Amino acid sequence: MDKVQATVLNKLLDQYEQSKTFLGQNKVNQSFDVKIGKVFPKYQDDAEYDFFREVNVSLKELEKQGLIRLEGTRNGVLERALLQTERLEDCYARLKRVSRKEEQKWLTEVWKECLERLAQKETAAEARKHPLFSYLEAQQKRLSENKNIEYFDGNHRNYRDLLKLAEAVAENQEELFVRDLSVRLFLDSKRVEQLCAKVQSLLFQYGDYEEKESVLEECGVVRTPTYVMLKGNGCLNLAGQQLDLSGIKGDVALSTASLKELTEVRIKGSRVVTIENLTAFHDYD
Repeated sequence: MDKVQATVLNKLLDQYEQSKTFLGQNKVNQSFDVKIGKVFPKYQDDAEYDFFREVNVSLKELEKQGLIRLEGTRNGVLERALLQTERLEDCYARLKRVSRKEEQKWLTEVWKECLERLAQKETAAEARKHPLFSYLEAQQKRLSENKNIEYFDGNHRNYRDLLKLAEAVAENQEELFVRDLSVRLFLDSKRVEQLCAKVQSLLFQYGDYEEKESVLEECGVVRTPTYVMLKGNGCLNLAGQQLDLSGIKGDVALSTASLKELTEVRIKGSRVVTIENLTAFHDYD
């Protein structure tokens, strides 16, 4: 199949898959057609005779195969190509294109697997709060209305991996490096980075996060260790060693790994102040 044939057939199938006939809601017979001059503007240019002839030969071959019907003027100019709906399966086969019905069936099965996993981990009420549950519920509604599925580009592997990653990130309870999560889920240290933008957008849209760009960090999935900055009048017992903050003029930064070895905090002052902004922290006396 050449480029001209593929272009026309794909446009005709796109039109069919967005129709009431596809949904089984039509009350009258529908026809699906494309205007040749609109699809190929060069076709109407008198200076492009070779292209004009190429389009005619190509589309007449499709008509001979019974996949389309052509309408035109007596001087050989084609006006419209109409889809022969009784030959739909042959059209999909010639294009090596997966039909929308098959795609929707596959999506439904993938969503069912995800929902079953969520149900096993959570109570019904807790499962409904999960960002992935909200996303799947919204997509089921979109599918019932024959709308395109958000974050699905037709690539089955990418979509499965996206859902798997979204589930893991939303449920993460401890600090975890992006690289380690990637190896754990996909046996590939780079895979999470490839899916990062999409998974953050999905979780931000259907979850409760402060900023889209920091969703992974908010869930404890980080590229480098995070630190807690400390200063003031207090004493820490860290891995069996005493650290007196009051004897330090500046501040101390403890990584989340170090915090796991913290066994005691004694406050000598009258209050504890938490400061969100790093610059404000350094300015604070």
